Amino acid sequence: NNFCEIRDTELGDTTEFIVADKSLFRVATIADGNTDIRRQKLYNGKLTIPTEKLALKIYEDFDRFISGRIDWTEMVNRVQLSYAHELSIRIYNAIYDSYNTLVSPYQVSGVFDEAKLLEAIAHVEAATGQKAVVFGTKTALAKITTATASDGMNDKLNLLGHYGMFRGTDLMELPQAHKAGTNTFAVADDFLLIVPNGEKIVKMVLEGDAYVYDTEAGVRNDEQIEFFFGRKAGIGVLKADNYAIYKLS
Repeated sequence: NNFCEIRDTELGDTTEFIVADKSLFRVATIADGNTDIRRQKLYNGKLTIPTEKLALKIYEDFDRFISGRIDWTEMVNRVQLSYAHELSIRIYNAIYDSYNTLVSPYQVSGVFDEAKLLEAIAHVEAATGQKAVVFGTKTALAKITTATASDGMNDKLNLLGHYGMFRGTDLMELPQAHKAGTNTFAVADDFLLIVPNGEKIVKMVLEGDAYVYDTEAGVRNDEQIEFFFGRKAGIGVLKADNYAIYKLS
């Protein structure tokens, strides 16, 4: 993931991330022969991420398996895809839900306004000293408009569904997906995420090894085969002034 750091840990370990204090020190004007001024230090934060076991189980009738009417290997592979899909959705939800923890000027809302987005980008870059990138779904990025679009920008709009760049800042598309078993979009189309390029604002912990149980026919009285997969995972978002969210109405 472009903005998620993943860390594998041993079962039972507590994972703690250091949130770096990127503040600059204040410089004072003093008289000659005087060093009695207020001392300063950095106050790094800490982020501890609790984990919980996420699991799923599949089954099939042994007769359908032995007759070749189902592809059991493909079903097992889809378990892995389903688990990864769930983690991706939880990452996006963690970012979206973090909007309420942000304060101005990193919490922006309303109909799209060029000046508002430019200001949010400027604050993120000023706070971090890094070039910012804007993430959003194709629908969200399509809401970024300008009154002075060039022919080249319109060509990009037709090619990508959005301009690809906004006043020198790259626009990066978040892949849309459905919530499992539904036709409901998993990623909100009403928000833009402004982050420093390469900054991992989301932290994910995978604790211990995966729990895998493959139950063969004959173990159960109904002769069904089963496959269970589970692993402990936790997700957290850094509460720091290094990213902004623009909720669009």
